[in-house]
Amino acid sequence: MKQKGNKFEGGLGPRSGGGKSNSGEDGDLPFEVMEEGDAMVASGTVAESNAGSTYVAVCYRGAQLTMEATYQPKRRGPIKASFSLPLDFSEPSYLFPLLEGERPWSDWVPIEHFVREALEAMPIPPSEIEIFKRHLRVLRSVRNGPEVSKLLSARPEKLRQDALAGEDDEQLASRLAGIIEGLQRNINHPKIPLETLAAAGNFIRMYEEFFRERQRRDAISAYDRMGEKIFLKEMVKTRHRPYRR
Repeated sequence: MKQKGNKFEGGLGPRSGGGKSNSGEDGDLPFEVMEEGDAMVASGTVAESNAGSTYVAVCYRGAQLTMEATYQPKRRGPIKASFSLPLDFSEPSYLFPLLEGERPWSDWVPIEHFVREALEAMPIPPSEIEIFKRHLRVLRSVRNGPEVSKLLSARPEKLRQDALAGEDDEQLASRLAGIIEGLQRNINHPKIPLETLAAAGNFIRMYEEFFRERQRRDAISAYDRMGEKIFLKEMVKTRHRPYRR
């Protein structure tokens, strides 16, 4: 890395999808680290294709790292999204776009690579870098999360829906609160093994399942909800009714 006054330049290795970098060298993806007031900012294009390109800006200020990604399609307006590290798990629904692989997070591999390289190029205390890297690992787990959580994965689609609908409102609220508490307790604990961090994607998927069920209930009328509860009670009675010849 070379310094030019308050400007730094570095390289990130191969560009996603191949092609030439801004410097004209095959496979080299340069980036800059700039001082902007009390912040350090690194930015660069991490992926390019015939359909569009993904640009990333990483800003370090104080003990917080903000990563903003922008996907610029060729024929439409830009799609922007951002995360701040350390992650806030008080309401993790903001992670759903990453879980679903939506733009701009569908280019997560080069985005994460860029952020990790930028961390090494910035004057950040090692203890903070370690925290940021742990939370990046959580984001990777979320991006690679399962389509259905392990809680419901063994059931066919109809039974999954029935299982969610069968949770009463208090149980549903307890499930959501329990997942949040578990994420806050485990992700922020410095001695939690990496295997636990790798399971974060499953818990975010589970949270999404209960969160969407709560949204569904909020969207229907009290009358329809009452009818649904009666139907579920009768269904449970039928399943547990002893068989008679």
